[in-house]
Amino acid sequence: MRRGPMRILLVHNFYQQPGGEDSVVRGEMEALIDAGHEVMPFFVHNDNIHGVVSKIKVYPDSLGSRKSLRL
Repeated sequence: MRRGPMRILLVHNFYQQPGGEDSVVRGEMEALIDAGHEVMPFFVHNDNIHGVVSKIKVYPDSLGSRKSLRL
């Protein structure tokens, strides 16, 4: 069993309407950092998705984003 600090990738998508999930993710990140772990956040926001046309354009990336792979 591994002991000591871990390197953690924390992935989250923030929605247009903030909610409890966002608060939980921030709280978890703070707790992990306070416990001495190295946290690398990968956060995205879907603020630019409005209307049917935007949703259709975004759909292919929901299956696997080549742009995100390059990050």
